[in-house]
Amino acid sequence: MATKNPRDIALAEMEAAFGLVPAWARKMPAGAWPGFWSQLRDFAQAETAIPAKHKELIGLAVSAATHCRYGVYLHTVGARLRGATEEEVAEAGMMAGLTMAGDTCLNALNVDYNEFIQDVDKMVAFARALQPGRQTPLEAGELR
Repeated sequence: MATKNPRDIALAEMEAAFGLVPAWARKMPAGAWPGFWSQLRDFAQAETAIPAKHKELIGLAVSAATHCRYGVYLHTVGARLRGATEEEVAEAGMMAGLTMAGDTCLNALNVDYNEFIQDVDKMVAFARALQPGRQTPLEAGELR
């Protein structure tokens, strides 16, 4: 009796999990399959410390930021399948854009990294020092 190779085992597991092996998956290099499938099965699709819905929203944000239409579609339908609302999908995209805008500006201005870290640490210390139930000036609308 012939032993199945790791790629064939992974493809059979994928078909059992998703109902088919997508055409793109069959084009992947055979040596990549065991590792790719185990990460997809045991991490990306699994309920771990980060719920699967949140992982899909993260995947959507990364795909949107990197202009990957495949990932945007895959992670949008994956997030919806796991119960994400339209507002959550929109917020994931907005967070990607906002993060990219901030990162682009910080890099273009060549902001000193150590100074940036010190400022962030001071802001965190301020937030932690607040009494329970007290709002920060931003939360209270004082900075708008």
